[in-house]
Amino acid sequence: MRRKVHDLRDWTGALEDTERFQVVAEYLMADFTAHRVRQPLTVDFDGEPLRLSNHGWRWIRAHPLTAPAGVVGDALTVLLDRVGQPLELYIDIHAGGGIDPVAGRPWIEDLYLDIAALFGPGWQPRHLLLLDADELAAAQAGGRITGAQAEAAHSHAASVLKALRRREYAPLQAVRAYVHAQLE
Repeated sequence: MRRKVHDLRDWTGALEDTERFQVVAEYLMADFTAHRVRQPLTVDFDGEPLRLSNHGWRWIRAHPLTAPAGVVGDALTVLLDRVGQPLELYIDIHAGGGIDPVAGRPWIEDLYLDIAALFGPGWQPRHLLLLDADELAAAQAGGRITGAQAEAAHSHAASVLKALRRREYAPLQAVRAYVHAQLE
Protein backbone atom coordinates (compact mmCIF):
# COMPACT_ATOMS: atom_id res chain seq x y z
CA MET A 1 0.00 0.00 0.00
CA ARG A 2 0.98 3.60 -0.30
CA ARG A 3 0.27 6.41 2.11
CA LYS A 4 -1.66 9.21 0.41
CA VAL A 5 -1.88 12.62 2.12
CA HIS A 6 -4.77 14.89 1.16
CA ASP A 7 -2.98 18.08 0.15
CA LEU A 8 -4.29 20.00 -2.87
CA ARG A 9 -2.02 23.02 -2.69
CA ASP A 10 0.35 21.94 -5.48
CA TRP A 11 -2.02 19.70 -7.44
CA THR A 12 -4.52 22.48 -8.24
CA GLY A 13 -1.94 24.97 -9.44
CA ALA A 14 -3.27 27.43 -6.90
CA LEU A 15 -1.44 30.74 -6.67
CA GLU A 16 -3.75 31.97 -3.89
CA ASP A 17 -5.75 29.60 -1.71
CA THR A 18 -7.38 29.11 1.64
CA GLU A 19 -8.01 25.91 3.52
CA ARG A 20 -9.88 25.19 6.69
CA PHE A 21 -10.60 22.06 8.63
CA GLN A 22 -13.79 21.44 10.57
CA VAL A 23 -15.18 18.37 12.30
CA VAL A 24 -18.75 17.66 11.18
CA ALA A 25 -20.40 14.57 12.65
CA GLU A 26 -17.98 11.68 12.00
CA TYR A 27 -15.92 13.48 9.36
CA LEU A 28 -13.10 15.95 9.16
CA MET A 29 -14.10 18.38 6.41
CA ALA A 30 -11.01 19.66 4.61
CA ASP A 31 -12.35 22.67 2.68
CA PHE A 32 -9.88 23.98 0.11
CA THR A 33 -10.54 26.97 -2.18
CA ALA A 34 -8.21 27.92 -5.04
CA HIS A 35 -8.89 31.65 -5.32
CA ARG A 36 -6.46 32.06 -8.20
CA VAL A 37 -4.86 29.29 -10.29
CA ARG A 38 -1.96 29.34 -12.77
CA GLN A 39 -4.32 28.20 -15.49
CA PRO A 40 -7.63 26.33 -15.55
CA LEU A 41 -7.32 22.59 -16.03
CA THR A 42 -9.69 20.54 -18.17
CA VAL A 43 -9.46 16.76 -18.54
CA ASP A 44 -11.34 14.06 -20.40
CA PHE A 45 -13.83 12.27 -18.14
CA ASP A 46 -14.70 9.16 -20.13
CA GLY A 47 -15.49 11.18 -23.24
CA GLU A 48 -16.85 14.29 -21.50
CA PRO A 49 -14.74 17.40 -20.87
CA LEU A 50 -14.40 18.11 -17.15
CA ARG A 51 -12.89 21.30 -15.79
CA LEU A 52 -10.97 20.21 -12.68
CA SER A 53 -9.47 23.50 -11.64
CA ASN A 54 -10.44 27.13 -12.05
CA HIS A 55 -10.40 30.40 -10.15
CA GLY A 56 -12.62 30.28 -7.06
CA TRP A 57 -13.32 26.54 -7.13
CA ARG A 58 -13.52 24.40 -3.99
CA TRP A 59 -12.66 20.86 -3.06
CA ILE A 60 -14.25 19.48 0.09
CA ARG A 61 -12.88 16.26 1.54
CA ALA A 62 -15.06 14.25 3.92
CA HIS A 63 -12.42 12.24 5.72
CA PRO A 64 -13.65 9.71 8.29
CA LEU A 65 -12.52 10.48 11.83
CA THR A 66 -12.28 6.77 12.54
CA ALA A 67 -10.42 4.77 9.91
CA PRO A 68 -8.71 1.92 11.75
CA ALA A 69 -5.61 0.36 10.22
CA GLY A 70 -6.43 -2.62 8.05
CA VAL A 71 -10.14 -1.86 7.83
CA VAL A 72 -11.33 -1.10 4.30
CA GLY A 73 -13.15 2.21 4.02
CA ASP A 74 -13.49 5.27 1.81
CA ALA A 75 -12.87 9.01 1.75
CA LEU A 76 -14.81 11.41 -0.47
CA THR A 77 -13.71 14.61 -2.23
CA VAL A 78 -16.31 16.82 -3.93
CA LEU A 79 -15.38 19.50 -6.46
CA LEU A 80 -17.59 22.62 -6.52
CA ASP A 81 -17.50 25.54 -8.94
CA ARG A 82 -17.32 29.20 -7.92
CA VAL A 83 -21.07 29.38 -7.11
CA GLY A 84 -21.16 26.11 -5.16
CA GLN A 85 -22.52 23.76 -7.81
CA PRO A 86 -21.08 20.25 -7.43
CA LEU A 87 -19.20 19.12 -10.52
CA GLU A 88 -17.39 15.91 -9.68
CA LEU A 89 -16.84 13.48 -6.84
CA TYR A 90 -13.82 11.31 -6.23
CA ILE A 91 -13.70 8.50 -3.70
CA ASP A 92 -10.52 6.85 -2.49
CA ILE A 93 -10.88 3.26 -1.28
CA HIS A 94 -8.44 2.74 1.59
CA ALA A 95 -7.25 0.39 4.32
CA GLY A 96 -7.26 2.85 7.18
CA GLY A 97 -6.11 6.38 7.71
CA GLY A 98 -5.85 9.24 10.11
CA ILE A 99 -4.95 12.86 10.65
CA ASP A 100 -1.29 13.84 10.64
CA PRO A 101 -0.67 15.34 14.11
CA VAL A 102 1.90 17.85 12.84
CA ALA A 103 0.42 19.02 9.51
CA GLY A 104 -3.22 18.43 10.49
CA ARG A 105 -3.89 16.87 7.10
CA PRO A 106 -5.86 13.68 6.52
CA TRP A 107 -4.07 10.63 5.10
CA ILE A 108 -5.05 7.14 3.98
CA GLU A 109 -3.39 3.82 3.24
CA ASP A 110 -4.48 3.79 -0.39
CA LEU A 111 -5.88 0.58 -1.88
CA TYR A 112 -5.47 2.02 -5.41
CA LEU A 113 -9.13 1.56 -6.40
CA ASP A 114 -11.14 4.77 -6.82
CA ILE A 115 -14.60 5.91 -7.86
CA ALA A 116 -15.39 9.07 -9.78
CA ALA A 117 -18.65 10.60 -10.98
CA LEU A 118 -20.06 13.75 -12.47
CA PHE A 119 -23.09 15.40 -10.89
CA GLY A 120 -26.57 15.76 -12.29
CA PRO A 121 -29.35 17.91 -10.81
CA GLY A 122 -29.91 17.83 -7.07
CA TRP A 123 -26.43 16.55 -6.21
CA GLN A 124 -27.23 13.22 -7.86
CA PRO A 125 -24.09 11.47 -9.08
CA ARG A 126 -24.22 10.31 -12.68
CA HIS A 127 -21.73 8.65 -14.98
CA LEU A 128 -20.16 6.59 -12.19
CA LEU A 129 -16.73 5.17 -12.98
CA LEU A 130 -14.63 2.60 -11.16
CA LEU A 131 -11.01 3.68 -11.65
CA ASP A 132 -7.57 2.18 -11.33
CA ALA A 133 -8.47 -1.52 -11.19
CA ASP A 134 -5.27 -2.00 -13.21
CA GLU A 135 -3.23 -0.30 -10.46
CA LEU A 136 -4.88 -2.51 -7.86
CA ALA A 137 -4.05 -5.64 -9.89
CA ALA A 138 -0.44 -4.47 -10.37
CA ALA A 139 -0.12 -3.78 -6.63
CA GLN A 140 -1.37 -7.28 -5.90
CA ALA A 141 0.92 -8.85 -8.52
CA GLY A 142 3.84 -6.87 -7.08
CA GLY A 143 3.14 -8.00 -3.53
CA ARG A 144 2.25 -4.53 -2.23
CA ILE A 145 -1.22 -5.77 -1.22
CA THR A 146 -2.67 -9.23 -0.66
CA GLY A 147 -5.38 -11.00 -2.62
CA ALA A 148 -7.69 -10.59 0.37
CA GLN A 149 -7.08 -6.82 0.41
CA ALA A 150 -7.76 -6.59 -3.34
CA GLU A 151 -10.99 -8.56 -2.93
CA ALA A 152 -12.04 -6.38 0.02
CA ALA A 153 -11.33 -3.21 -2.00
CA HIS A 154 -13.52 -4.44 -4.89
CA SER A 155 -16.29 -5.46 -2.49
CA HIS A 156 -16.23 -2.13 -0.69
CA ALA A 157 -16.21 -0.19 -3.96
CA ALA A 158 -19.28 -2.16 -5.10
CA SER A 159 -21.13 -1.21 -1.90
CA VAL A 160 -20.17 2.47 -2.34
CA LEU A 161 -21.42 2.43 -5.95
CA LYS A 162 -24.69 0.90 -4.80
CA ALA A 163 -25.12 3.54 -2.08
CA LEU A 164 -24.40 6.34 -4.58
CA ARG A 165 -27.01 5.02 -7.01
CA ARG A 166 -29.57 4.83 -4.19
CA ARG A 167 -28.68 8.30 -2.88
CA GLU A 168 -27.67 6.73 0.42
CA TYR A 169 -23.95 7.47 0.52
CA ALA A 170 -23.45 9.08 3.94
CA PRO A 171 -20.26 11.07 3.20
CA LEU A 172 -21.93 12.78 0.23
CA GLN A 173 -24.95 13.63 2.38
CA ALA A 174 -22.56 15.10 4.98
CA VAL A 175 -20.74 17.26 2.40
CA ARG A 176 -24.02 18.49 0.95
CA ALA A 177 -25.31 19.43 4.42
CA TYR A 178 -21.99 21.15 5.19
CA VAL A 179 -22.19 23.24 2.00
CA HIS A 180 -25.85 24.14 2.52
CA ALA A 181 -25.21 25.15 6.14
CA GLN A 182 -22.67 27.68 4.92
CA LEU A 183 -25.23 29.24 2.59
CA GLU A 184 -27.70 29.88 5.40
